[in-house]
Amino acid sequence: MGIATILAVAYLASRDNSAVIGVHITDQTEARWLAQSGLEVGIAVLETGADWRTTHDKGLVLDDFPLGNGTIDLRIMDLATSAPPAESTTDVAIVASATIGDITQQCLATAYVPQAAMHVTVDVDLSEFAVFADDSIAMRGESTITRWSTAPSNLSAPPLSIGTRAVSAHSILLNDDAAAIDTTVFHGPGASAGLIGGTSPNPIHDFSLQHDVPLPAPPVPSTTTITGTTDILAANGTTVSTDSTFLDVVVSNKADALTISG
Repeated sequence: MGIATILAVAYLASRDNSAVIGVHITDQTEARWLAQSGLEVGIAVLETGADWRTTHDKGLVLDDFPLGNGTIDLRIMDLATSAPPAESTTDVAIVASATIGDITQQCLATAYVPQAAMHVTVDVDLSEFAVFADDSIAMRGESTITRWSTAPSNLSAPPLSIGTRAVSAHSILLNDDAAAIDTTVFHGPGASAGLIGGTSPNPIHDFSLQHDVPLPAPPVPSTTTITGTTDILAANGTTVSTDSTFLDVVVSNKADALTISG
């Protein structure tokens, strides 16, 4: 009789809990749906002409925004800096959080959003190019240009850029199984329609800029005279005059050559 009573009490207790559990499951499901809806709102913001790079509160775009039976928060962050978006931001993380009662669900997505002027201008230091060649580029065998798999921005798969000042046919050659994966070649006006050639079956696209790409000026050579008894010669210029003997030479600037006389 005691066993039957215990079983009956346990059964009644489970029935009492089932209603609460059912409510929680329903709220969790709806909160997940709200978070996904918030994520779609964030994607829509990025796809419109809205100035989302500057019109936010420390990355927060929506705060306790009512939706359905709950509220959503929408935050956009710069993947490269882990900070709120700035005017130069292109790789972003979109985080949508939905809350119903004491239940919160979160959805995350990453996106690459090119700037409007990105394809018609270049930085003076050519830093946006994975490869830049003044005259020609030749790839053969199984050589590959591709994104670094562990880079944070690789999550949003931004296309790679190759730049060149060349205009003649076959200035860029990809032979054998060479590949430039998800890459666009940027060149100046007047380039040959056959600028890109070779036997590689892997396609590569090109884009014509409105103006020729200027090359950065090389460092200006200078002369530094070093005296002393240290074993390390730190050369700040490209030419060093000395009458001492040094075990190590450290060059702090980029130059074509280092000249040491003495």
